[in-house]
Amino acid sequence: MIKFKRIRTHNNLDFTDRHHDIFFYGEELDERTGLAIKKVNASNALLVKYIKDEYALKLNDKKFKLLELRSALVSMSPKRIIIDSTSLDFPEILYLFYAINMIEDVESLTVLYIEPKEYSKSLSPEGVDEEYQLSDGRQPFSSLPVFSVNTITSGIQKASLVSFLGFESSRLGQILSNDDGASFNKLLACISVPAYIPGWENKSLRKHLLHFDSMETDLITYPGANPYAVYQTLLEIYAENPRLVLTSLGTKPTAIGICVFLINNHPNNSVEKQLGAIYDYPIKSINRTIGIGEIYSYELSVN
Repeated sequence: MIKFKRIRTHNNLDFTDRHHDIFFYGEELDERTGLAIKKVNASNALLVKYIKDEYALKLNDKKFKLLELRSALVSMSPKRIIIDSTSLDFPEILYLFYAINMIEDVESLTVLYIEPKEYSKSLSPEGVDEEYQLSDGRQPFSSLPVFSVNTITSGIQKASLVSFLGFESSRLGQILSNDDGASFNKLLACISVPAYIPGWENKSLRKHLLHFDSMETDLITYPGANPYAVYQTLLEIYAENPRLVLTSLGTKPTAIGICVFLINNHPNNSVEKQLGAIYDYPIKSINRTIGIGEIYSYELSVN
């Protein structure tokens, strides 16, 4: 089980100078991901990439099937682990947590996140609204291996879709149009309040309003920089909805909260109560953000 211990904010990355056994990070895409990659002090730095078609996690040049991850990490004997969530995608964070949760003697697990000052954007084709250039393409949404739920509904209650929203409204639109009521009977739309910058929550809400008429929708607010609050929000939702499918479309701290929730609760799946996740594997745009904002560290425990 993974638990939240402490959330801290920092003025710089000097706190990462203390030694770590393993540093997991993703591809450098912008100023903030480059900063994290250059600053963290660890004896073993591993570039992480999830290979969707092979159900494998690539650590530097080696690929490990998901069921091999535990053995791979045990062989590294990690005591102090640090993960840069800024540069990693949702599945990569989820599967790292999945493997770490199965090993013993982890003394510390720190997750780093660096906010941007701003997201890259342009005017919409109509010239009336800002469009955020966060991805260059994506695939159809599909279940995440290990964390899937049967959405074939013949004789089975449909699931509620829990979607943590960001700025790209087309992602939610793709889920709803492709499903067309076959698997989901309710949308729980989660909006980050307060947002990193005042007013950003209104941008996200405005972009998604057109989708809320397509099915029964409940609007839920949560603090975007607090994964523990996301975790608690999901516990409340899960208590009232026996079948949930989660998708992470919003902030990275939100993704961390979703991942911890899945790790701790998915093993309890039963016929009556099921929990799963879907994702669309977006191709992240280069220089998708501008500048360095608030710096967070999330300290977790594994037991």
